[in-house]
Amino acid sequence: MIAFGLGTQEIVLILVMGIVWVIPLALIIYTLIDLFKRNFTNKSTDRILIIFLIAFVPILGSLIYLLGLRKEYPLK
Repeated sequence: MIAFGLGTQEIVLILVMGIVWVIPLALIIYTLIDLFKRNFTNKSTDRILIIFLIAFVPILGSLIYLLGLRKEYPLK
């Protein structure tokens, strides 16, 4: 199977790498959307710190927020 000069191994590698990048990116986007749906009254510094956590340690920061911190802040 030759498409644009690529063999089967290259196509499989591109697909695998695409999946490896798409899943964490989707997790980060979902976390940020959920973060802005939450009520942070009197705790705006918490929101800023969580955003920095997600920005500098994306996958781990998203998991920490979704599994641990999300329950502390009610929806708006």
